[in-house]
Amino acid sequence: MYNLQSYLNTSAEDAKLSLQCLLMRDPKLALALANQIIDATAIASNKKTLHKTALTIKKKAEKAIKEAA
Repeated sequence: MYNLQSYLNTSAEDAKLSLQCLLMRDPKLALALANQIIDATAIASNKKTLHKTALTIKKKAEKAIKEAA
């Protein structure tokens, strides 16, 4: 489940679990997906939890990428 539409059509909790697993395997891909989710949910009032989850994953991915460099 690594495409934007899949994340937008699932629950925020399922998306969180999937993004966390992806973060451990591929922080760059997790960052890219988090950015896409953030952009797609920025104005969607019914996706606030997913938006917050993506922001959290973005921060963690940026930190992981920085530490790996």
